[in-house]
Amino acid sequence: MKAARLLIPPALCALLAASCGLDNAGLEGTGDDASLADSGGTGDEFIIGPGDSASGPDAPAFHDDSGSKDTGPPKDSGNPKDAPGDVVHTDSTTPCLGTGASCGAPGHCVDCSSSASGPKCVGGACGCTGDPDCSSSSNGGKCVSGVCGCNAAGDCPTGQACNGSHVCTTSCSGGLTCHGGCCDGTSCQAGNDNGACGDNGNSCQPCGGQTPTCGAGQCNGQCGSTGDGTCGTGFCCNAGMCADDTQSTTCGSSGMACTDCTNAPEGKACNGGMCGCGTNGDCSNSSRGHNCNTGGTCGCILPTDCKMNQACISFQCSTACTVVSTCNGGCCANGTCVGMCGAGHACIAGQCN
Repeated sequence: MKAARLLIPPALCALLAASCGLDNAGLEGTGDDASLADSGGTGDEFIIGPGDSASGPDAPAFHDDSGSKDTGPPKDSGNPKDAPGDVVHTDSTTPCLGTGASCGAPGHCVDCSSSASGPKCVGGACGCTGDPDCSSSSNGGKCVSGVCGCNAAGDCPTGQACNGSHVCTTSCSGGLTCHGGCCDGTSCQAGNDNGACGDNGNSCQPCGGQTPTCGAGQCNGQCGSTGDGTCGTGFCCNAGMCADDTQSTTCGSSGMACTDCTNAPEGKACNGGMCGCGTNGDCSNSSRGHNCNTGGTCGCILPTDCKMNQACISFQCSTACTVVSTCNGGCCANGTCVGMCGAGHACIAGQCN
């Protein structure tokens, strides 16, 4: 294959010689490479043999005597690693910037903007320089020794406690005080449950007795509605509030609805959660009779224990009457007490005849 003839300006030729450490003699070549003088050229020609190439922005196009045409120097691949003199940095050696967006050891840079420790870079770690940096931190709203945290329960969100590591947590084991609500011995609670009620952050208390319902962290006496607690022993539910179940106006079984015994037939006293009597005076309003019978309920023994025009039958007053059970006043006409017998009849031995 014939050598390609490349035309090179004298100035470029001298630059190439200097770059390659050649003198003028070195450009002339030896052996099969013909010198500029031997080539019969004008001094502006340089012989490029097969396999040789020219590169650079000033490299001229050339023609091969063989008839093939070179398209010019190879193009840059575009890969920075291919560029001579470039230094390729790896994550393990590239230092962080020491800012909130780039903080940490080389190769381990982190963005502190969402860090619970704080949004700033402090001593190579995410942290804080003041309380304002911790306003949204889950660890607590105080800047403690360069990191967000807490010194007391009040530095934590509601329903959390400040532990010994100065970090807010929902755990309150070990007697920690919660911020609001109460501690059930293990975790902070809202403090609005009937079984775990409280609002001072201390131990939760179960509601019961006369105050079975928890509201706003305090036990109260509400009862009878959805969500309300049940009145405890010794109390019944009266008009939505727990009351002493031994009173005449609030008598009943514990936890049940109260009864007003004021006008109860059994008597106006409360006997063991039931209306009844203890003395005859407890039967003054009873329709069954004015006598406190054995068993603690009102009734009658004699006709005079009943109201006018009533008879005492089976120890209870009634308008019914018999030959034996006569009426208190009036007369018994055909089995019923009446004030007076009809025309043409007379009351004889308590019976209309």
